[in-house]
Amino acid sequence: MNRQSIVLLISLASIAVTSTPAQEVVVPTQMTFRAASETSSSSTATSIMRTTTYHTQLLYDNSHFTGQGVNGPIVIDRLRFRAEDGEISAGGQFWANVTVQLSDAPVGMTPATMSSTFAANLGSNLGTAETLAVTAGVAAGSVPNSYHIDIPLTSGAFTYDPTTMGALVISFRSTSAPTPNSNIAPLASSNSVANHLARSLSATNTGAATGSLSASVPVCRIGFSGAGGRTVQAGLTRSLGCSCTASGATFYEWFPLGRGFDLANRSIAMLPETTTAPNGYTVSLAAAAPDLTRIGLRASTADNALITMNLPFTFHFPGGSTADIKVSTNGYVWLSGTPTINDITPTVLELLGNNSSNFPARLAPFWFDLHAGRNTTTHPLSGLYTNIDTSGGSGNVVVYLTWREIGVVNSRTTGGQSVNTFQVVMRESDMSVEYRYGAIDAGQGGNMLVGFSRGGRGSSSNAVDPASRDLSGMPTFSIGGPESGSAMVLTGTNPVVPGVNRPIHGTSINLAVSNVPTSDNFGFFMVDFAALPTSLPNPFLAPGCLQTLAAPQLWAIAFGWPSGGTANCPIPFAVPQGFVGVNVVFQFASWNLATSPVNVHTSNALAFVIGQQ
Repeated sequence: MNRQSIVLLISLASIAVTSTPAQEVVVPTQMTFRAASETSSSSTATSIMRTTTYHTQLLYDNSHFTGQGVNGPIVIDRLRFRAEDGEISAGGQFWANVTVQLSDAPVGMTPATMSSTFAANLGSNLGTAETLAVTAGVAAGSVPNSYHIDIPLTSGAFTYDPTTMGALVISFRSTSAPTPNSNIAPLASSNSVANHLARSLSATNTGAATGSLSASVPVCRIGFSGAGGRTVQAGLTRSLGCSCTASGATFYEWFPLGRGFDLANRSIAMLPETTTAPNGYTVSLAAAAPDLTRIGLRASTADNALITMNLPFTFHFPGGSTADIKVSTNGYVWLSGTPTINDITPTVLELLGNNSSNFPARLAPFWFDLHAGRNTTTHPLSGLYTNIDTSGGSGNVVVYLTWREIGVVNSRTTGGQSVNTFQVVMRESDMSVEYRYGAIDAGQGGNMLVGFSRGGRGSSSNAVDPASRDLSGMPTFSIGGPESGSAMVLTGTNPVVPGVNRPIHGTSINLAVSNVPTSDNFGFFMVDFAALPTSLPNPFLAPGCLQTLAAPQLWAIAFGWPSGGTANCPIPFAVPQGFVGVNVVFQFASWNLATSPVNVHTSNALAFVIGQQ
């Protein structure tokens, strides 16, 4: 069936713009996030601020400047470099004598034609060499990560005109290794000369005439005076609220790239409707802290350990029951004694059953690449603890599983950089489960998962995917019922910038909603500039469906979608220039006009924060 659409637009001109462009640029462009989000693989660099003496040149094409509004001479007076995204580092490394010198490259030289001879890459405009001390700061482990190498230039400030000069060249020489000479965070970098228009040349001998060329060029945040530049605002995309129309005994929140964990010092309670053969849970958010007086015995300080526990009772949960569980140091619990897999890379597919793997039910309080022994030096009591508390007598056993002050794999081996405490409480009396969170440092860059799944249902049949829901912004909700239907999910794709769906200036995002109920025949794409603090039910909405937009306005009408249930928004969202940091939120609603205006189905909301990169 051909889709027909009526398009109704609103004007973005009414948005108040309060941000003032700062005089700085990030080079290479489109590198506010790590290379993995812009290309097919990630890359890091160790060509500067390394553990040895070195001589390095970084070459950035002049188009990175003209493309960001620099159309005349500027004076570059600050260089900042970012740690690898997600990398946690306490910093403190000190390089006593680092000589920095800026110049242009010969006119006509491109990153592809950069020479392996250092002198050949210097143009006719050579800046003053400045020798200074450099100290690495703290890298928080966020995405994008901290710009932890900060080099202000005084005598070495350089006048650069990208419209008349060649590519920018930044030269570094260090005559000594740093103190301390360990645990140096690698730098976020480009990984493709053709895509990122940058290249580096490096040698460990400071007096070397030649070196090795590399496509790994550190991402540099350049501060300057003069016309042009803009604030460095990353475009962000985030799913809010929840999708509806699916039913089943699973819920989760997937924290994607750039989305930090926001449940620290809170708790999630899961109460079944019956203690014998529960069909689902009522899930609510509270503020219960981990009880460190009941953690029991330390079971592991290892990396990737899987601890088997035999329970003195049968624990019933939606989809099954077990008297044996396996606890992973990576922040999840198998509700079965069978699995031998200890997975460090959370995925929704695996949570739901992983097709032919038929993975069993799983509690996932904080599924991430953790390390139970990373902090034992700085926090001697850290580790994974297990406790079967029988003090309440028969029928009142309580199981405490506690990840106390544990660290993450990609932090320094001496510990103390990432300290995380959370706990799972399982009660025999009512078969309830509780996730309790204390201080959490990990997961601030995303790529982690929280939730519960009944797991695979046999014959390669996964649990129904309810789609990710924003647990910190949800009212109490229920899961359960037959495993049926598919969640109606609103997504956005950006064909202009490969591999990303972020709202970047000058691009357009195509909106589409999948799994629209085939019984519905009319739908609205709605827009707002704010979301409700907590998604709420509405008397016009079907059970389990929520309103997330604060004051929805009509963006577009769609009807007559194919039988497959996918509705494409008839007009893309054209990301406007000059609206740095503005929030734009979309949500889709559908219903059957032949029945009544009630029983409306809603998608999740898709929130965009407008940025330049």
